[in-house]
Amino acid sequence: MIIPVTGARTESARLQPRVNVVSFFVLLSCFIAGVIPTILTQSPFYAIAGLILGPILMQSPKVAKQWEKGVVLRLGKFVGLRGPGLFWVVPLIDTVSLWIDQRVITTSFAAEQTLTRDTVPVNVDAVLFWMVYDPEKAALEVQEYRDAVSWAAQTALRDIIGRTDLTDLLRGREKIEQELQTLIDARSNPWGILPAALLFGALHNGASFMQLQTDVSADLISIVQASVIIFIAAPAIVRWIFRLRPEAAGAIQITSREAETPV
Repeated sequence: MIIPVTGARTESARLQPRVNVVSFFVLLSCFIAGVIPTILTQSPFYAIAGLILGPILMQSPKVAKQWEKGVVLRLGKFVGLRGPGLFWVVPLIDTVSLWIDQRVITTSFAAEQTLTRDTVPVNVDAVLFWMVYDPEKAALEVQEYRDAVSWAAQTALRDIIGRTDLTDLLRGREKIEQELQTLIDARSNPWGILPAALLFGALHNGASFMQLQTDVSADLISIVQASVIIFIAAPAIVRWIFRLRPEAAGAIQITSREAETPV
């Protein structure tokens, strides 16, 4: 069983609308620009126009953080990356579909009750350090790059454990870390993802001593119960055979006499 434990934010959190100071300034400017002509001309047309254009134009300025890139789509088609800092988009036509974090991201995961090559269940914890080196690929080549990296790392960990003996896991952890990082790199490189480092955490036998003791005790109890049942039921079975076929008694007696006669 594989249990992902990631500290990544959800997609909805990274796609929620962002409002910045420049947007409020644009909205306020449109409102003032509509109110002043309305007062001078006594016509509500300018005020109404300002109230309509303000919310539309305030969608144009966008602000990306220093470590972010904004993926801009124009009528659904990719037109480029924007940021960091202030940039402008065409309202109602351009959309920022995704904000991509280019810092080093940590993803922790655990593989529980995974069988090694010599069929020993183990629990392994690992932490992957990775970053997005190509935001365009991360946005266009995979639906959710954070989840994709997490699952790619987990399946690679299970593959490595499945073809490695327990002794090799305990002795050659640095070699296994390198092999696992290479495997994750091969899977995530088409998505614009670069694994920076990978560290193994706790490694212990998945089958506890108490569980093994319980299993052995259950097996012994089953054997003893079967032996007792056979021991108790054997005389009754023999008597039933004699009643069913009386000639079987003579055959058994002859066989026993032949066995007692020395050669």
